[in-house]
Amino acid sequence: MQEYGSGRFRGMSTHGRRRFSTDGRTVLQNLGRLQAVDVETGEVVTGAKVGAFVPVGGHVVAVNGSALEVYRAAGLEPVRTVEVGVTLGLDRRPCLAAGGGLVAALANDDGAGTLAVVDTGTWQVRLVGLDAVPSCVAVADDGSVVAVGTDLGNGGRVLLVDPATGTVTATLTGPRAPVTGVAVRGDRVVAAAGARALAWELPPPGRKKAPKATVLLAAKKPASLVGVTSAGTAVVHAEKLFGVDAVTGQTAWESAWVSGAMLCGDRLVVDRYRTVVELDPATGAELRRWETPAYAWLAAVASDRIAVEFHARVEVLGDCDTWPSAFDGHMAAVRSASFDGERFATGGHDQQAFVWVRKRPQPLFGVLGSEHDREGAVYLAGDDLYTGFGHGVQRWHVDGTHEASVDGLKSTPTLIRRLPNGLVIVATKVSRSRYGELYLLDGKTLSVLDNGRIGMDLLYADIVDDRHVRAYGARLDITYDFAARQRVSETDHGRPALGDASYLLPSRGILVETGRWWPAGGSSGQWISVYDLSARDFRHRRLVTEPIVGRAALSPTGLLATPHADAVRVWDLDTGSVLRELATELVPESLRWFPDGTALLASAVNGALHELPV
Repeated sequence: MQEYGSGRFRGMSTHGRRRFSTDGRTVLQNLGRLQAVDVETGEVVTGAKVGAFVPVGGHVVAVNGSALEVYRAAGLEPVRTVEVGVTLGLDRRPCLAAGGGLVAALANDDGAGTLAVVDTGTWQVRLVGLDAVPSCVAVADDGSVVAVGTDLGNGGRVLLVDPATGTVTATLTGPRAPVTGVAVRGDRVVAAAGARALAWELPPPGRKKAPKATVLLAAKKPASLVGVTSAGTAVVHAEKLFGVDAVTGQTAWESAWVSGAMLCGDRLVVDRYRTVVELDPATGAELRRWETPAYAWLAAVASDRIAVEFHARVEVLGDCDTWPSAFDGHMAAVRSASFDGERFATGGHDQQAFVWVRKRPQPLFGVLGSEHDREGAVYLAGDDLYTGFGHGVQRWHVDGTHEASVDGLKSTPTLIRRLPNGLVIVATKVSRSRYGELYLLDGKTLSVLDNGRIGMDLLYADIVDDRHVRAYGARLDITYDFAARQRVSETDHGRPALGDASYLLPSRGILVETGRWWPAGGSSGQWISVYDLSARDFRHRRLVTEPIVGRAALSPTGLLATPHADAVRVWDLDTGSVLRELATELVPESLRWFPDGTALLASAVNGALHELPV
């Protein structure tokens, strides 16, 4: 099976939790399964399905039901299984923390919370019953105390637990909302709850009276605790970022809006649109920045490097590194494709476009652009690649040279075709409306020569003769005289779209639609309809199959390939039956036929691109 593009640094899906290993040489991520990414080579090792995880020394500890699984961080080699005795995990909340030779894990069973404290030297487990629903946990750096945030519905508490004895030594009050984050640093306990951040003095052993809370921040937006520095500055994120003295409660600094923030030791890194910035946690001053050519998410921070998430790929940057101008393969699902002989082009949800040569794994060239999420938004003709980034069209030579562009179109293109006499026709579908625009462009400069409104979006275009082009949509056919620059005819099929997706085969006059159905008392399935455009009647009104998990593909000979969770099915639309099933290593998010009909181009949600022989 031929694969196109590199799998280096690419996870199995697009979003998930990531952290560096303790030595910073591995990025650990949970994207459905635990994965380890070597920061030097980009090699990805995929492990088991687990829940929350935390790095501990040279290992990673992960939740698996009522047990903690311990793996070596570098290659995810299993080391041991630690049975805890209660089902671990919280609903979409962090339930695991480590520090001072301990791992603390939370469980909640019908409101009866349990704290499991594991000694990483002996791997002995101590269970501590809690009188409230736990919501978050933290361990002091020296392992002397475990802090558990709780959810009381309209309020919260912080419980301090002595891990040596398993007793709750103090209950800290003050939060007016469930506690969402907690940290212990030095002699301070800091927590976030609702729109406030609070701090308490860590009570010395033997004190019975709990200390009072100091309000560090009362924001207008929900607050999250980023962390506490060694100097005692609490970093709180509430749209803006705030640095607050955890002892006095005085705000030392505040920054402009940030999307996310992470604190590793005393290293503070934030991300904004197209920018990743390191800040001085004492003053909030900018220390360095990395400009990214597209939107990216901060994924993990180590002492000497950061990891940035770009869809399914994690990019590891050192202090002096710059973001690459283009990658070596897609990192998100392919949305459009165009074939020209032995070459083909792809455009993806990751805002990238590539030109490939069949049977060669590496792209001929790639470009990173902007919004690029419509079917038909790339078109390959000889040595020219046309892309539909944003509300415009761009022309590239296959050597990577950007040769021309036009902006200001109404929405993103759904169809691009080069015509005789050096012209280009482009169709767009205006967002949240039932009309589009048809454009005629100069093939060299891409300047607009003519444009007009059309009733619906167009999906295909065929050259009729030396002056006419016929464009097709699910409801509309348009014949356009590009020499006279006018529409000759426009035909509406007169029927509304019935399904979730439409596939048109003009050469055989059929329209194929797919949709979801829910039988009484059963799980959902999928239906396929085949409509004859000339006879205005169904050849097959409803062919029933298992759920279709992505974009199907219709071949010029009338074969329909549908992606399913377990296989790809190839249908004969004349008989309405399945001809064959194709096994595949990936679950395809989209399928497309190669022009010779011998193979399918299959794309997964993480951008993996395979050629499947049929």
